[in-house]
Amino acid sequence: MSDHQDTASTSEFDRETAVVPVGESLWRAEISAGWNIGNTPNGGYLLAIGTRALSLALPHPDPLTVTGHFLARSKKGPMEVEVKVHRLGSSTSTASATMSQGGEPKVVLLATFCDLSKANGVTRHEEGPPLLPLPEECVAFSGMPAEAVALQARMQQLFAPQSAGWARGELSPISDMRGWVGFADGRAPDLLSLAFFSDCFPPAAFASMGAVGWVPTLELTVHFRAKPSAGLLRCAFRSRSITGGFTEEDGELWDAEGKLVALSRQMAKVLRRG
Repeated sequence: MSDHQDTASTSEFDRETAVVPVGESLWRAEISAGWNIGNTPNGGYLLAIGTRALSLALPHPDPLTVTGHFLARSKKGPMEVEVKVHRLGSSTSTASATMSQGGEPKVVLLATFCDLSKANGVTRHEEGPPLLPLPEECVAFSGMPAEAVALQARMQQLFAPQSAGWARGELSPISDMRGWVGFADGRAPDLLSLAFFSDCFPPAAFASMGAVGWVPTLELTVHFRAKPSAGLLRCAFRSRSITGGFTEEDGELWDAEGKLVALSRQMAKVLRRG
């Protein structure tokens, strides 16, 4: 998963997800405010940092599945990532990681890694990539103030017109958010970036309810299917239920060649304003 390690001097994402070894099974990262929503780092950004540390601790090069549980709000500044290896197998390896600030655990991850270049079994998809207008026919805004969502400046984010109506008060009958996404500085997508892109769109519930308030991620799982090709990613996120203030969101990411590269599911809390 080291395709972009050499671009750290030019890519904001690589610089700001970097981890440095500081002890046995221990790494340190510096959390940047540039990936914030409000005053809180984006969950996918934190998951990418933890995944980078895990990749350095395991012999298999590629994440296959990573789950993060978000225990408490993180903030800008130093973050320690402690990795514990649970199993080293011939085709997969499994480890957990605890991300802490000031001695307080903030995120706990469990991951299995493999070598995706050796994944040569059956491939079958009952549905293809989500139907989207061409990028130039999409809407380059999310309806959220730039000062409130710092990470917007780090992305090229293009919303399908039907996913942008909520920003104008035109709500959809379904909670569906889709469009195209990439890095603003031109960095090509890779496996590590899929952890971030799986959590980079406004909550799908906004499409049907409007910007109801804060929707913090409690748990995020990403299943990595293939290494993405260069170009914008095609994204679709869907929520089907809100129960007692909790909602799920299912996501899929397809690359510029129409290849499925990741699936995600997260559980979030819907905190309405007022």
